[in-house]
Amino acid sequence: MRKLFVLLVLISFSLYADEVVFVGEKAYPTVSEGIKYEGISEMGFGEKQAMETVMKQAFKIGPVRGGMDINVSYDSRGDVPEKKKGFLRIGFVEYNKGITFLRYSPITRATFGYGLLINQYTSYDQRCYYGRLGSPSTNLQFLLTPRELGIVRLRGNIGKSKIGMTLVWDDKANVALGQAKGAYGVDLEMPLHKIGLYATAEWAKLRDYGAGASIGLLFKKAGWEWSNQVLLYGDKFVPSYYDPYYEVSPANLNTEKREGIFSQLSKRFLQNKMIACAAFRQNIGEMPSLLLQLGGQPLEKFGFTATLDVKNYKWQGMETIKNSNSMLEVKGIYNLNPNVDLVLCYNKTWFEDRGTRSDAEYFFLRAVFKSK
Repeated sequence: MRKLFVLLVLISFSLYADEVVFVGEKAYPTVSEGIKYEGISEMGFGEKQAMETVMKQAFKIGPVRGGMDINVSYDSRGDVPEKKKGFLRIGFVEYNKGITFLRYSPITRATFGYGLLINQYTSYDQRCYYGRLGSPSTNLQFLLTPRELGIVRLRGNIGKSKIGMTLVWDDKANVALGQAKGAYGVDLEMPLHKIGLYATAEWAKLRDYGAGASIGLLFKKAGWEWSNQVLLYGDKFVPSYYDPYYEVSPANLNTEKREGIFSQLSKRFLQNKMIACAAFRQNIGEMPSLLLQLGGQPLEKFGFTATLDVKNYKWQGMETIKNSNSMLEVKGIYNLNPNVDLVLCYNKTWFEDRGTRSDAEYFFLRAVFKSK
């Protein structure tokens, strides 16, 4: 039986490690040599109904593989939008052989070190150049986006300790709006005991702005992973500056010196078929944030993910989520037969817009057809 899509690719459960996940990582049928195809029909419901059909052509020849999309979209009236009558675009191209890995595709998320500088960065639809030379534990990585955001990362070992160094530049950042044109940082992980206890530290500096640091403990044993950090931020420093919102709305760096804590706990269970994660962040003088995630594949033909992300958290009973900047998302996938998967997604977001509380929601049903 063909396995379901790896649902954990869709959410971030890894506590700490360099992690780069690509759009299309599991979306193209390229497991075997030759040319394959995949067809997706999707119906969306919300403020505007729409239907979309995508054909994904893919190939794999030795160490090279790639894919492309043929897309046609319709709105609720059945009309084809002028800009989406149909287009062909490269989904990804990849070379993977020995110690060399090269990829051209959008980035779903990228996290380096312990996330103090780069945490869950996404390129959205921008196709990026990514490369890794070396082994998973000792390597040189680079990432370059079309708008010239660049990241170079060097990772290695000193004895039993792991050390990483990161350099970022963004020459198109708008200094007049308080955006940093680059950054650099270093991170360290050192084992303390054979039971799975580690000391962690990370320091980062935003070019022409402030610096920040984190010191913490990390525990990994028998499916449990726990991290607790003390966070120290200088003036004009924002943690995780390169985050999922960086490409659309970079954080305001006009901040004051402050301290905080970050704690995260995850547990794998059902023979690693399921994983649960909870994360809490609190900076002195600011509202805390809370993240809860659950996902996996409990049954052979069914898997799911559920995420609740609450910003400006303050317990107010059942009204807590509505009165915070929150997002609830649930995705389920069912393997109908070896060639067809059904995917259902529901998302609701509560947010504040110019002082007024608002909410938005949508869901879609997707059928995925694949050749063998």
